[in-house]
Amino acid sequence: SAETIRYYDSVAARYLDSFKLLPGEGKGLGEVEQYLKQQQRDGKIVYGSASNEPVTLPPGTKIPQPTYPAEAKTAHVSGDVTVWVVIDEEGKVVAAQIKSGHPLLAPAALEAARAVRLEPTLLEGKPIKVSVLINYNFKLQ
Repeated sequence: SAETIRYYDSVAARYLDSFKLLPGEGKGLGEVEQYLKQQQRDGKIVYGSASNEPVTLPPGTKIPQPTYPAEAKTAHVSGDVTVWVVIDEEGKVVAAQIKSGHPLLAPAALEAARAVRLEPTLLEGKPIKVSVLINYNFKLQ
């Protein structure tokens, strides 16, 4: 029937509309990539970013956890989201972008990653900027 066709068309449209480019994908550079490029132009080093290869936070590092987005719960979306961040000499996030993950989960992970505060990373006793990956696992309960 026409009503059934409209229903399936609306389901298909919602599904296809859920495919969106994540921040940092597509045209141009993401926030972290822009930050690293500027630091490089200024002759500054961000450790863990040689060849854009960030390091992963050590296991057991306490970080803010994201709130599971209601839209993602409704859509039964779960999985990992990886956020790439640059942490300054004071332990604050100065740039963050999504490296991978579902678009419905990405904004919550990005918000949580921006709230991360860590002890400064030290190199030879001096605080340094460091590029790290933060992985968030969203599991439906």
